[in-house]
Amino acid sequence: MTGFTPVSTIISMVLGLGVTRMLLGLIAVFRSRHRAHIDWLPLAWAAIIFLTQMQYWWAVTHIPPEFQGWSFESFVALTGFTGLLFVCGALLLPPAEMPERENLRTFFETEGKWALLFLALFFALSLVVNVFYFRVGLFEPWALLNLIATVLPLVVFFSSSRAVRAAITLAALAYYAVILVASSDERFTPFLAYPFEK
Repeated sequence: MTGFTPVSTIISMVLGLGVTRMLLGLIAVFRSRHRAHIDWLPLAWAAIIFLTQMQYWWAVTHIPPEFQGWSFESFVALTGFTGLLFVCGALLLPPAEMPERENLRTFFETEGKWALLFLALFFALSLVVNVFYFRVGLFEPWALLNLIATVLPLVVFFSSSRAVRAAITLAALAYYAVILVASSDERFTPFLAYPFEK
C-alpha cells in the first residue's frame, strides 16, 4: 500500500467513534447530575483522553501523503493502535444515565479506571509504532514525553490513595495541556513522531 487515503479513512472512523463515545458519556453524566454524585477525577481524565484523541488525530493528518512505509502489517498495527483510544473513551464513563444515588467515583474506581490502563498502553505502544514504522530513534526527546505520558495514568490506576490520584490527575492535566499547545507546531507530535523531512 503506497497511498495514505485508506489508512487515514480508517483511522478517522475509529477516532470519530471514540470521540463520539466520549461525548455521549459526558452527556450521560451531565443528565445524571441531579440524582447521582458527580466526581471531578474521571471528568479530568475524560478531558485528558479527549485531548489525546485530538492530538493524535492532528498528528495523523500531518503524515506526508508520500510516506512509503505502508504495508498490510503496518496498516493493521496502526489501526489497532488507534483502537486503544476508542477503548479508553468507551470504558471511562458510564454508557447511560446513572440511576439515583449512583456514584461516579464508585463507577470510576470499579470500571472506569481500566481506561487508564489502555491509555498507558497507547502511549507505550506509540514508542513501538514510532520506532518500527516511522523509523524514529528511541533516544530522542519524544521518547521521554511518551514515557511520562505512560507513567501518569499507571500511577492513578494502581494507587489506592485518593490524594495521590488527585495530585497525579492535576499534574497530568497540566502536562497534557502543554503537549496539546506544543503539538500545534507540526514539527512536534510526540505521540506519533514520524519524520517530517522527505
